[in-house]
Parts: sequence; C-alpha cells; structure tokens
Amino acid sequence: MSTILLLSKGLARYRHLFTEHFAQALPPEVQVIACPYAKGGTLWEVDFPALKAANGRVNYRDFPESQAEIAAMKPDLIGIMDYPVPMLRALVYGRRHKVPVVVFTEMGAGPPGQPVGLRTRLIHAAMAHLTQGQVAHSPAAITPFGASNRPIIFAPHSIDTTEFVPRAWPESPSTEPCRLLCVAQYVERKGQDLLASALQRVKAAGLPFTLRLVGNNNDQTWVRSVINEAGIGAETTITGPKMGADLIAEFQQADVFVLPSRFDTYGVVTQEAAACGLPLLISRHAGSSISLVKEGQNGHVINPDNPACFAARLQEVITHPQRWPAMGALSRSLAESFCVRRLGAEVARWMQPMLNH
Repeated sequence: MSTILLLSKGLARYRHLFTEHFAQALPPEVQVIACPYAKGGTLWEVDFPALKAANGRVNYRDFPESQAEIAAMKPDLIGIMDYPVPMLRALVYGRRHKVPVVVFTEMGAGPPGQPVGLRTRLIHAAMAHLTQGQVAHSPAAITPFGASNRPIIFAPHSIDTTEFVPRAWPESPSTEPCRLLCVAQYVERKGQDLLASALQRVKAAGLPFTLRLVGNNNDQTWVRSVINEAGIGAETTITGPKMGADLIAEFQQADVFVLPSRFDTYGVVTQEAAACGLPLLISRHAGSSISLVKEGQNGHVINPDNPACFAARLQEVITHPQRWPAMGALSRSLAESFCVRRLGAEVARWMQPMLNH
C-alpha cells in the first residue's frame, strides 16, 4: 500500500471535488489522505466532520501539527498548497526522508501578469528547488518563479461540469434587453466599478440591458454606490450571495457573463458560466481569460481599465443576439475540457510515477 498525503489551505468545494476525483483515478493500492488547514483556509460548502467519519476513498484527517504526525501517516508522496508556514513542516519532512513533494500553486511568472510581491516571488523561487513537481492552478503558474526544470502540469481550479446544465436559447433571437450577469465579491478588486463605467456609456448609446450582480458577501455598500454613481441603478439588481442550485439558475437565466476583475489568478466562476453555455467577457487580468475565451468566437478578453474599449466590447456582444447560442456552445465545450473529473484523473496519472521514487 502506497500513501499520497495532500495538505491544503482549507477545503472549499472545488478542492474537495478535485481530491475525490484524483483519488478515484488511482489504483486501489494507493491510499489518499487529505488534511485541510482550517485555521488559514476555508471549509466553504463542505461538512468536514462528516467527511472524516465517512471513511470513503479519501481518508480525511485533521492537519498534522508535527513531523511525528506526518511520519505516522507514512507518506510516499506529499502534495502541499503553496508555501505558507504550516506547509513547510511537510516540505522539510520530505527533504529529510527523501519523500517527493509536489506543490499546488496559482503563483507564477507567466501571463496574465499579476501583482505578486517580491517576498512571495523570492519564497517561491527558493522553495521550488525543494519540490519534485508543480501543479499549476493558473496559466501564470505554468511558468514558475524558480526550478523550471521540474515537471509541471496545468490543472486550474475547476468544477464538475455535469452539475451545470447549459441554458436553453430561444429559436429566434431575443428582442428583450440583454441580461448581463457578474458573479464576484463586492470588492474593488473584482472591478464592478469598471463595469459600471462601461455600462454608463452603453446606456448613453441607447442600448437596453439589465445587470445582475451576484456576490458571496453581504456588504453591498460599495457596489451600490458605484452603480448609483454611474446612473445604472434602474437597470441593476444586486442579489447578495447565491450558492448551489440558486447560483446555477442565475447563469441559466442570463444572456452574457462578465468578469471585470482587476486581478484574479484564475476565476473559477468563468468556468461555471461557460458550463452553462454563456458568451463570455472576461478581464485580461483573470487567468481564466487565457484558457476559457477564444477571442471573437465565444466572447472577448476585455481591458476593464479602458472604459471606452470595454463599452465597445459590451455593445458588440449585446447587439448580436443571434450569435449567442453558438458562442455559448463553444463556451460549454471549453468548460468540459477542464472538468474536475478530467483534471483529477490527469493529475493522478501524472503523479503516480513519483510514487516509485
């Protein structure tokens, strides 16, 4: 029996799904132990006590607080999530006991250019030399800050696309105002103010639209102020948090998805929108714009910092509803190519030879 130990910063639902499909793709003689660091991460939409008690394909345990606890698990391969202090214990253990360590990270020097601090870059450059491989959770991480000679596989944070049903398009192009959807936290980094500025121009051009802003935080003060300042309050609905079936319904009732972020290492919400078959307008500052947007075919990579260009892209999509079904079909195809079921199996096949170190 071989053991793969996976240490993560929390266990959000997409991480849980990846872990399960990763484990299912491995031979029965390979045991997977997963330990989320709840103090520094999130257990969003995951019942961790139930997972620990389930005794399923993955053995979920509390995060190891010492090298002795790591040793008791007898790992043959260790996966760590970036290089925060709690993960370094496992990195040192692997080095001392000649156990290969693979790092899962969103950070890297590749496109799109992201504001990564010097300290973070230096830590990655130094620690990368202590690992034997890297799982890139974003396009940027395909180009690491250090140790580029290691094997690297691209496996972005992902969803199970079988859970997302594509929206139904009418037989004839809609004559109703275009229904725009943005799903993101109500914070400046997500760029709702940039979207509002662009839509101010769209409204001035006489193009009808509605906008729904779904966010996973309840503080609507800032986002409501930028919407009102742009004069698009009548067109905009701010819904607050949506999850599960309620969130999927938002995608299925929209016509076009917009993500105007100033910075997103990836943006898994883009895949959710793509899986529901929507045309996409995705910020060039989001990693998902590289893997999930075919320029001019299923949408556009937008420059949210340029309101005139942003507005022009919005107008181009809004005024061609006859193209939405074909654009949405391509979005769905791209989303399926990054389904968590597929990525979990690909990473399992990629990591398995490292067990024979």
